[in-house]
Amino acid sequence: MHPLVRSKLTTVVLAGLAVWLVVAAVAAGMRRHVAEQELQGLRTRIQDAQRENQRLAGEVERMRQPQWLALLARQRLNYHQPDETVVFVYKSEKSATISPPSTTSSSRSQWRAWWNWLVGDER
Repeated sequence: MHPLVRSKLTTVVLAGLAVWLVVAAVAAGMRRHVAEQELQGLRTRIQDAQRENQRLAGEVERMRQPQWLALLARQRLNYHQPDETVVFVYKSEKSATISPPSTTSSSRSQWRAWWNWLVGDER
């Protein structure tokens, strides 16, 4: 055999080349796995965007109908039909206060009061 084939330097170079090839193969596999994950994420985002587009297209279609415009005018501009009566309900200043429960002077037990309320028996 040729002395270059039997030398230690050739063995070290070939071993180094083999290690480098193994590392390169593992790194390529990892890059492929990461790329597949990114691709799956992008596919998910595309599906979400398509669903959102369908939802928005439906909303645009609803907005083109005259009933939607009438509803919007009623809600935001307080418009009403000539035969309708508009009633405004305002929040009371006292609505935030909580009144304590009223106490009854009856000696009946609570379950008995409930039973009487349900049955309608007032003895």
